[in-house]
Amino acid sequence: MSVLQELIVKFNKNKNQELYIRIIKEIQNIEKIWVAFSEASNNYYLGNEKGRAAAYIFSEKDYFDKYYVYAEQRGIKVKSVENTSEYRMAFLGDLYRCGFECIVIDNGQTYLTLDLFDIIQKPDIENQFPFPGNPFYIILSAQLGGDWVGEIDLNDLPVLMEIDYVRFYEKR
Repeated sequence: MSVLQELIVKFNKNKNQELYIRIIKEIQNIEKIWVAFSEASNNYYLGNEKGRAAAYIFSEKDYFDKYYVYAEQRGIKVKSVENTSEYRMAFLGDLYRCGFECIVIDNGQTYLTLDLFDIIQKPDIENQFPFPGNPFYIILSAQLGGDWVGEIDLNDLPVLMEIDYVRFYEKR
């Protein structure tokens, strides 16, 4: 039984706030967790936990494997994605950006549902834009041809291009 699972079992017996804080710290620092990933959506598996968008994480690979069988019996295709402590906070931030509100830890064992913002700080949405109060435009170049790609074959057009993300930098 993982340290995290032991803490969850103890917490579920007496709902001690100190244990809850230890669980959060363990989630942030545990070397590896396994995340349920949906092959259909090519994103983290989105479940429903009391009407809230939930992600499922597991403190041991064996726990995920049991969940995999449970999900497969219900026609749900999931695979595990390993997440290391080095990338944990980025992963939790990704959950927020994807619309998740909570995480379920070790579903299929003694499990616990945690609010995502008990683990990460809620972003300041009010100040998220780089040019507050000023209109701005984004010009994205999705160029074809040139030295990098070469000549364009007109038979290949039209094409669909997707932009994964955009970053803003402030000149200093």
